[in-house]
Amino acid sequence: MDELEKRMRPHSAAADALMKPLLEHIKAGKSRQDPEFLQGYEKMMTHVREMAGEIKKTVLAHPDRIFAAPHVAEMAQLFDEGDMVEMHAAGAAIFKTNLLKPIASELAAMSRRAVGQPFIDLKMHNPDGMVRSLSDFCGKGNYVLIDFWASWCGPCRAEMPAVKALYDKYKSKGFDIVGVSFDQDKNAWTGAIKKLGLDWHHISDLKGWQCAAAEAYGIRGIPATALIAPDGKIAAFGLRAEGLAEKLKEIYGE
Repeated sequence: MDELEKRMRPHSAAADALMKPLLEHIKAGKSRQDPEFLQGYEKMMTHVREMAGEIKKTVLAHPDRIFAAPHVAEMAQLFDEGDMVEMHAAGAAIFKTNLLKPIASELAAMSRRAVGQPFIDLKMHNPDGMVRSLSDFCGKGNYVLIDFWASWCGPCRAEMPAVKALYDKYKSKGFDIVGVSFDQDKNAWTGAIKKLGLDWHHISDLKGWQCAAAEAYGIRGIPATALIAPDGKIAAFGLRAEGLAEKLKEIYGE
């Protein structure tokens, strides 16, 4: 513990010193896009990343110890996703503490949805009230996009024209989409499908953020997507419209 804090102390002091002019810059109403602000911010983040690196090294060197748990909790949003997954995969005891149990649950979900893992099946109703499963569509020899969305989600709706254009372009090649809604109101859900012209498969359990999809795939924000390969394994996770366009071009060659 003392050794870790000793290694972190100079970086912490430097980051604090660099933070002060940044806060003054913001307080003065100046733009965060000013070169001066961006330069100072990057210098500060260099020290923050150094601290995160020291914490990670300590956790991996002492996976059975929990003294680094408060540091990991405090800086959780500043770790790269890969670093958090690596520490969790090492069986670090810190993730069994009450402080980090919520993060541990999310990391477990991230491991389940990692590229190369089989898709997690979900069984829900479609707009016509019929029970359908992701396995009705995924793992059948074609690429399938699982699109996690909701009628009330502005960014989701904003993405739909681009996603629809990609669907129209590649559906003749076998590309398919299953929309998994985080709605609670069936009329709002089905109304949005009709209004946006989303003529692909749709399922929902109408439980909002308590839906099975949120737990199974560790969804904490939407829009979110999982691209499923023909063999039923996850080919990509989290692609937005632009990234999806690039991936489909790579797959289909045009």
